[in-house]
Amino acid sequence: MPRSYILKNDSQGFFKEVTTNVAEDIRRIGMVTDAGWPDVNGDSSGNLIIVGEWMGIKIFINQNGQLIDRSSEFLKEEFSGWWNSIEVDDLDRDVDLDLCLEILALITK
Repeated sequence: MPRSYILKNDSQGFFKEVTTNVAEDIRRIGMVTDAGWPDVNGDSSGNLIIVGEWMGIKIFINQNGQLIDRSSEFLKEEFSGWWNSIEVDDLDRDVDLDLCLEILALITK
């Protein structure tokens, strides 16, 4: 399983790896193919959504600089699939965010 990283921009053109400090669970999450930073809980800070090959959709909420897995609170079901990409937007203009995913295969649990 490949290792995943969270990099922090120091605003001077350099990036520092901070995975262990902010999201230890992400280090070995799986084969990540796409991620996004939408504000899914309305607190004006970016939260991390991750998709990948043969993994569930993961939503990490930013709580005081820590990314906490809260997938089960935001998704009605656990979906495992071969996700290629994700876009997050209010597609139907009903105020909440919608997830638009490109997938090759889907397995529901």
